[in-house]
Amino acid sequence: HEVKSGRNSNPATSLQLQEEKPRSSITFVESSREKEMH
Repeated sequence: HEVKSGRNSNPATSLQLQEEKPRSSITFVESSREKEMH
């Protein structure tokens, strides 16, 4: 794992940030699909 910015020295926090972005996009896609179904 590359950590270019020094502020993200903690690998756990950097991993959380990387995981949060895909989750939010996935929930957005799921919500849009639900709207289309209804």
